[in-house]
Amino acid sequence: MIFIETKIKSIDNTGIVLGKCIHIYGNSQRKTSARLGKKILISIRKRKNTKLVTKEKMLTAVIVCSSYPFKRLNNHFYKFDENKFLSLPSDNNLQNLVAHTALPSEIFFNNFKETTFLSNAVF
Repeated sequence: MIFIETKIKSIDNTGIVLGKCIHIYGNSQRKTSARLGKKILISIRKRKNTKLVTKEKMLTAVIVCSSYPFKRLNNHFYKFDENKFLSLPSDNNLQNLVAHTALPSEIFFNNFKETTFLSNAVF
């Protein structure tokens, strides 16, 4: 589960190393957490030496790995070691974005069909 003010690592090639969750899209006042496949707003906290992104910039991202266990329809539980996100560009141009890990198939079912093709594998 990702809460507001949670620090999350990046898995794409944008140059972002670490981000902080600022807002969770689509939540009411009662739900204050996000799970796998939810859209969040992040603030960049640490970046590599690149001029593509600047520190303290806000981006929209999708949670692709969560340390909180999630259950699939076949009653298997999966859990990742760290919380990770995949940043979504503002111009919706996903051709230049590459994920450096395998993505879970729940991302495909949550209306992010383009992002699964950017990864090496889907499990």
